[in-house]
Amino acid sequence: MADKVRVGVIGAGVISASHLAGYRANPDRCEVVVIADLDRSRAESRRDEFGLPEATTDAEAVFGRDDIDAVSICLPHSLHEPFVVRAAEAGKHVLCEKPFALNVASLDRMAAACQAAGVVCMSAQVLRFRAIHQAARAFIRTGVLGRIHQTWRRRGGISRSLSQNPWIYDRKQGSLVVHGFGAHEYDILMWLQDAPAETVYACGRVNNPIWDTEDEVSAVFTLRDGSFANMRQSLNTLDGGWDEYIMADHGCLKVGSSSFEWQPVEGEKQVHEHPLDPTGGFAGECGEFVAAVQEDREPEASVRQARWVQATMEAVETSIREGRVVNLREEFGEFGPISVS
Repeated sequence: MADKVRVGVIGAGVISASHLAGYRANPDRCEVVVIADLDRSRAESRRDEFGLPEATTDAEAVFGRDDIDAVSICLPHSLHEPFVVRAAEAGKHVLCEKPFALNVASLDRMAAACQAAGVVCMSAQVLRFRAIHQAARAFIRTGVLGRIHQTWRRRGGISRSLSQNPWIYDRKQGSLVVHGFGAHEYDILMWLQDAPAETVYACGRVNNPIWDTEDEVSAVFTLRDGSFANMRQSLNTLDGGWDEYIMADHGCLKVGSSSFEWQPVEGEKQVHEHPLDPTGGFAGECGEFVAAVQEDREPEASVRQARWVQATMEAVETSIREGRVVNLREEFGEFGPISVS
């Protein structure tokens, strides 16, 4: 391999710009050689925007190139499996957008292909690389909270348009709430506490006819640390809340998008500021990916760690559909760690 990891980006849609910005923020470790998209004008637009050497409509040709070490898969969810498997077969390391798959069985097939090929495989769980979440996690791990009792997390917003990424509104492509947002929200809830979900009970409803999937979802989780968690998600609220409250023996921790507040039972409130970096965390995500490739190690948010959030999403969907509590291990077998750190 060359001194720098040479990257090809597959897909020139909205999320590709974030990956390209993330790689550009790590110039000593990597360089993007080419971007591929079936829409030539879109690929060329991204090429010109980021000053890339090449744009192409032929992803297969990218996989066949000797001057490409790794690829970012920035495609609709339903296309992840064939492209991840093909990349692995070609010996390319893989960073795949979340949700990694549409179900656990698909993720397991991709993981097996990457393991057989001996390539690094990472899920794009960018929230793990935002300063606020890394700082909040480190704060929790000091033990100052004591035993955690309950967590509330919410993700809200409102949309009345299909203008951006219209494929996301098709149930066959996965739910926007469960797969699109949930891949972030379920993952970061578990990761902050180092506590994967054990059981899930969820309710969901389709309210707005422009969506083919649930636009309101509430879920209750029991977590491995003995606490339970509530996740509330809505696409029909003017309150764009995106935050988390953790109630514990010694106080309450509120985690926002750029700061967290610790209110102890005894003592003064502490406010810790951690502004979002210009890349929205993608500098850290892409930097971790290329570092793992160079160091030949498992990355943070590897595919086997992503199995936790994949199973959680599938458990939420099953619970909504069947009206029952879902036990993740009974449903999906054993899991590895949720983090490497």
